[in-house]
Amino acid sequence: MKAYVLITARRGAAYKLAETLRKAKNVTSSECVYGRFDVITIVESSDMKTLSRVVNQIQEYPQIIHTETAFSHLAEDTESETSE
Repeated sequence: MKAYVLITARRGAAYKLAETLRKAKNVTSSECVYGRFDVITIVESSDMKTLSRVVNQIQEYPQIIHTETAFSHLAEDTESETSE
């Protein structure tokens, strides 16, 4: 399972925040980006409980103003989707 955490950071905090998040458990990527958000962080786990816990922990960082999280979903049977 995977979650994309889209982060708006406090002014001047994005690079340090991304660097800090890269070291967090279950975080596979954290990058500064241009646009509506300052940082996009990818969290991965084998279960939703852990995934949600990590996302909630990220939201508590004081450098963060706002987050939006997108949880990915994968079809169980991708073969049946392609045969239709």
